[in-house]
Amino acid sequence: MLDVDGSPFFTQCSALNAVYYHVHYGALEFPVKGSVVSLPSMPPLGFDDLPSFISEPGSYPSFLNLVLNQFSNIHEPKWILCNTFLELEDEVVNSTASKCPTKTIGPTIPSIYLDERLQNDNDYGLSLFKPRTETCKTWLD
Repeated sequence: MLDVDGSPFFTQCSALNAVYYHVHYGALEFPVKGSVVSLPSMPPLGFDDLPSFISEPGSYPSFLNLVLNQFSNIHEPKWILCNTFLELEDEVVNSTASKCPTKTIGPTIPSIYLDERLQNDNDYGLSLFKPRTETCKTWLD
């Protein structure tokens, strides 16, 4: 039997993941009541600052269930990868890291959408049809 570590990769910003985390664990009451939400390490959030399926009960129930259930075993992996960088969301990342081991690995978007410094960096490198095994192994190494 192989002993291979796995890690969840959260593609959204840490602030949004923190909102989902707090809803999942009951620290943020759902449906949200009131016009301002206070969460640790974040500025006060207005009702309109929240995702619609958090602020509007009954909208997109399947998606709400999906994003909240990703936190059901969040304390089990050795680390959690987040699509952000520490300097952008340092307070939220540090707060999250105090609950579960968090590593920032972002931004994970092609250079063409940012600064175009990498000439051939024009796609995400993910494909449902052709695996890029060697590229992945090289990155992991």
